[in-house]
Amino acid sequence: MAAASATIDMSQVPAGTPPAGVTPNLYGNPPSLQSTIIGFAALFYILTTIAVSLRLYSVARSLQKVAADDVLCILAVICTFAYMGFLIHLSYAARHMWDVPLSWLYSDQEYWRLRLAQNLFNPLAFFFSRAPVFVLYRRLFDAPLHRNFSKACWAGLIAAFLLYIHTFILTAVVCAPRAGHSYLDMDTFDRCSKALPDAIVQGAGNILLDAYALILPQPIIWRLKLSRQKRLNIALVFGVGCIALLASCISMYYRVQLHVGSDTDWNEGAYDVTS
Repeated sequence: MAAASATIDMSQVPAGTPPAGVTPNLYGNPPSLQSTIIGFAALFYILTTIAVSLRLYSVARSLQKVAADDVLCILAVICTFAYMGFLIHLSYAARHMWDVPLSWLYSDQEYWRLRLAQNLFNPLAFFFSRAPVFVLYRRLFDAPLHRNFSKACWAGLIAAFLLYIHTFILTAVVCAPRAGHSYLDMDTFDRCSKALPDAIVQGAGNILLDAYALILPQPIIWRLKLSRQKRLNIALVFGVGCIALLASCISMYYRVQLHVGSDTDWNEGAYDVTS
């Protein structure tokens, strides 16, 4: 790759072949998902900050002890905000491949270093955003009559941990350069490409976990007389859960496109919007 860059100005070469009749636009104002990514991220930052602040305020006002799901919720905010920070920083590359200069991919180690950090925060953000749901369920419905329900919550929590910890480890192992190699070596690219099918596995796991979390408490909820505070907590969880399930279904399509499609950066950007 170094030899090629010595004879070819990669900043003037598109990273992909455009469709018939389309001219590459490397440095003008090509179609991009950057503004969409930034807009969704900003909206998410605002809504999440409001929701979590209200939750913590409610805990403080009621003089309740901070629960495990509250701590997990804070960790979810930290990891998700960090993950979305990387999305925003790298959103400039969310173009069609024929509008991306080859130099962005094969001359910029910092790009791949940040992309790896983003991909490592991805499973952390997903895990800590789903774990509080199962922990909250156990806290709300922890009673002798609901022991099987408690076990089902533990099953969901363990399944989430196994799904996302394996993605974190796999990404760290196959996408980090080996000793003596860089992010730009073909050895690193080839090894990291082996992790692409795992994105589909994680996507399927996201859908199953979200659906499981929505369905799990229904039999109990319909039989119980709940306090107003508990109803508000559950309404919030279900509202977020429905949005998460819808987003997981949409992002699954772009996960598949990342594996089988050729317009990688555009599909990556579309996936980022729905993740």
